Amino acid sequence: MGYKLQNYWEIKDGVRDRIEHYNFYQNHIDPVTRHPQALQPYVEEVKDFLADTRQKVLRRVLLLIDEVLGLEEGHLWRLHDNQGKTGDDLLRYMIYDPLTSDEAVKTNGVMLNGHTDFNSISTLVSQPISALQILMPDGKWRYVKHQDNALVINIGDQLSFMSGGILKGTIHRVIRPPADQVHLRRLGVFHFAHFINGVPLELLPSKKVREEGHVIFEEKIPTSDEWEAARIKSYGTAKLVKGDKYDVEYIAGLQVRHWH
Repeated sequence: MGYKLQNYWEIKDGVRDRIEHYNFYQNHIDPVTRHPQALQPYVEEVKDFLADTRQKVLRRVLLLIDEVLGLEEGHLWRLHDNQGKTGDDLLRYMIYDPLTSDEAVKTNGVMLNGHTDFNSISTLVSQPISALQILMPDGKWRYVKHQDNALVINIGDQLSFMSGGILKGTIHRVIRPPADQVHLRRLGVFHFAHFINGVPLELLPSKKVREEGHVIFEEKIPTSDEWEAARIKSYGTAKLVKGDKYDVEYIAGLQVRHWH
């Protein structure tokens, strides 16, 4: 399980984050008593919601990607769920408290620095407080427009690596909401899907990937859980090489960018 308190990550120039979250890991939800008492009445509902999200959203998205990449139908799903083994997906409830005016000046309004997710596929519930932005190919940050009852789907590092870069990891950030919403707390609900532990992040067995993709790891290829552990360990705490548009660190020989 994972509770993250505020002020753990540095955003910029000594300003710490205003984010709290609680993670329910699929393979570690039980027993109910391991959770804080206030959450225990809702654990069964959380389990049902996570199972529904996997079957009704994740599985369908992966089938579409199978087709796009020319893979055998069900190939990607079997890397997430196969013969009783499942990726250790997590369901996250996350809340952002407002930045102070002074903090917002120092961070240029950024509440969570631009990054890619380190897993395979991320699903988030669209919500009406305008703060989520993605970095577009023209180098500009643009808002993700809210739609009622909609889901936002992100490609994460691991699937991007295995596609040889054909599928691009979604670079996204959270900024201070506009003036009429700036005082509000912002709630997020996320499903982060993961490959089964031990899956090597090598190129997928696809003609399209072989011909249009490129090799990501020149030397040792990390597994899904090794990449996850390295990203979690360093996120928000590693010493970064500072830059104008983004700061840099290196993990498994790859440049990982943290956008301003």
